Amino acid sequence: MVHKESYSRTTLVLSCLVLLAMSACGSNNKKRNNATPSAQPATATTTPAPTATPVQVAEWGVTKFRIELTEDDIEVQTFVDGSRWHNLWVIGPNNQQVFGVETGGNMLQQGLSEMQLDGWPSHFPIVGDPNHVEIESIDVYLQLFPAGTYKFEGDIVGGGTLVGETSFTHNLPALPEIIVPDGGDEAEVLAPDDAVLEWETVTENHSGSGGIDIVGYEVIVEQVEPFRKLSIVLPPAATTLTVPPEFLESDQFYDVEVVAIEASDNQTISASEFRTSDTAEAPPEPPATGPNDWKVTRFYIELTEDDIEVQSFIDGSRWTNLDISAPGGGTVFSADSAGNMRQQGLSELTVDGWPSHFPLVGNPDHTEIESIGVFLGQFPAGTYNFAGTTVDGVSLSGQASFTHDLPALPEIIVPEPAEDPLELDAANVVIEWQPVTRNYDGTGPIDIVEYEVIVEQVEPFRKLSIHLPASATTLTVPRQFLTPGALYDVEIVAIEASNNQTISVSEFVTSAQ
Repeated sequence: MVHKESYSRTTLVLSCLVLLAMSACGSNNKKRNNATPSAQPATATTTPAPTATPVQVAEWGVTKFRIELTEDDIEVQTFVDGSRWHNLWVIGPNNQQVFGVETGGNMLQQGLSEMQLDGWPSHFPIVGDPNHVEIESIDVYLQLFPAGTYKFEGDIVGGGTLVGETSFTHNLPALPEIIVPDGGDEAEVLAPDDAVLEWETVTENHSGSGGIDIVGYEVIVEQVEPFRKLSIVLPPAATTLTVPPEFLESDQFYDVEVVAIEASDNQTISASEFRTSDTAEAPPEPPATGPNDWKVTRFYIELTEDDIEVQSFIDGSRWTNLDISAPGGGTVFSADSAGNMRQQGLSELTVDGWPSHFPLVGNPDHTEIESIGVFLGQFPAGTYNFAGTTVDGVSLSGQASFTHDLPALPEIIVPEPAEDPLELDAANVVIEWQPVTRNYDGTGPIDIVEYEVIVEQVEPFRKLSIHLPASATTLTVPRQFLTPGALYDVEIVAIEASNNQTISVSEFVTSAQ
């Protein structure tokens, strides 16, 4: 299944205890409205109650709780983005907690920014496959997650509360019908310099009993070997996408997914594939991970011109808990599930720490440090160990090599960073940058394995993300993504061998027609 931003449940209670720290935290469990005051002796005088200190209340930047549906499986996902939060609770329509996160140790001061969680998908109908969580129908799954308002409550580093809510519905679009590639017995051949994908507009809900409010389509193209990914969100009127020629290679196979997104962010996905020559052979199935192995384990650094943060990503089959430990043995991250989700299991989890800004300038809204070296001292280089358990009680283990190897910031040529955004023709936008060959401090070479280019339309928000080989220095932005007279942010991301990445930014505006 496709995994993007992300969610949780009601009858199944998921408590995900997150201890993002160099040392495990003590007992700091949150208790809401159930504290028992200690007994006070009787006195002859009455002391006025102290004036309560006003609690800072702010809103989450983003809160999402949604369904992702394919031809034969369904899952719920959650995604949050907020400023320097360290605790989170998601409360369902029946006032039952469905998800919880807490932090401790050094990360209690650092805080978090984004977090995404994907549940393990349930397959339908029941066919007796022991490798799947099977259900009779979609309706059986939806009964686990009642529609309604899901509330998001959190605590801010230094004091204060984050609040927010999102409307969770059972509105599911019909599966998109992909026209090109045609999905036949053999993958259709498309020219790498002129590959145009096409699909039908989705106008009905999944059951065919009524209409649906489609707000956009996401198109995902993945090169199988070596793995590379294109993801682009297009307006609801779009029915075609010209794949950037810089992304495609000769004699290659590509997987395609077209995602129909409705107003409450629920989405349905159809899949197909194509190849770029008659002689291209389908790649072999990837080797299966062992019963005790994670699929993916990552722990890495993201660096911009003036801030730095640590991020982690894991992917595993039906896991229920996770512990990440540093080279010295201290716990860096812990996650645990409970209730029905312990039987359901989890798949992917992504956590981004709140960025530390440098140098010190006295900005109270930032976590500031003197230099990058100060930050790196909190996270030693070495092997980080990932331990977990599956729903069947099988132990999972894995490792990630964490380094301090940081690429130099990419130099963007077009659009050149300037006080005013460069104006470009919407019919011909080509992003260009210089290759990155040195490390961040210029003392030696760096092993760049790929570039990621991100283009975001500011209003209404749309996003293009594409991974390109290390030899790439240009990207032709698909014309279907661009609107005349619109402002766009650009990020060029240089990614080195251990997945550390540095980011440079710019912007452009398209000419009005």
